[in-house]
Amino acid sequence: MLTHPRSPLLGVRAGTPLLRATPGSLCLITSSSSAILGTAGIPVYSATKHAVRGLTEALSIGLKRYGVRAADLLPGLIDTPLLADGMREMAPSEGMWRLVKPREIAETVWAAYGADRLHWYIPEELREFHLQVVREAMFGDVEVTGGTAFEAFHHTASVPTLLETKVGGKTGTAQVKQGNIVKSHITWFASFGVLDSVPFVVLVMVDHGGSGGGTCAPVALHV
Repeated sequence: MLTHPRSPLLGVRAGTPLLRATPGSLCLITSSSSAILGTAGIPVYSATKHAVRGLTEALSIGLKRYGVRAADLLPGLIDTPLLADGMREMAPSEGMWRLVKPREIAETVWAAYGADRLHWYIPEELREFHLQVVREAMFGDVEVTGGTAFEAFHHTASVPTLLETKVGGKTGTAQVKQGNIVKSHITWFASFGVLDSVPFVVLVMVDHGGSGGGTCAPVALHV
């Protein structure tokens, strides 16, 4: 279990001085398509690969100050001898779960060095799948009971027109710290949807707000 998150951590720690000393360097880590969505049957593997993806995202911010980029690979089924028995026969001939040739991985690694992109999906169809997972989660935050923006959008009778369209959103709170002391906080709500065939995005941020769902989502609804 510890191999997947620990190995890149140790590798990055050892390689950071070399990365910092090399202009245009890239810290490239291998995650997995299992980091897109929790995978049944391999929960531990899926959890550790989520950790690797999160590590990459954090490194992309932390290493930027040194002129170093960070990115990861999220491959699907790779056609190597390590593939579990029966998987090769079960894999479809096309689509995001088709078998990926090792050469495709190598070509993506080469492409990563010439582009400023955080996540590299192999095959590329996995990228749209990941976006769809995020969209559905944001729709759930507004439309499913218990979602952090559900109360704001379903207990407001003054805007019935908007409730007829599908809205996705995400609430949150960002702390502003000075050292270990929290000086202030900002609550926010980001939303998107389509109204009268026109796509829209609404972002509300409130300094010292109560909560994203309680303070910002109602404002976004009325906007």
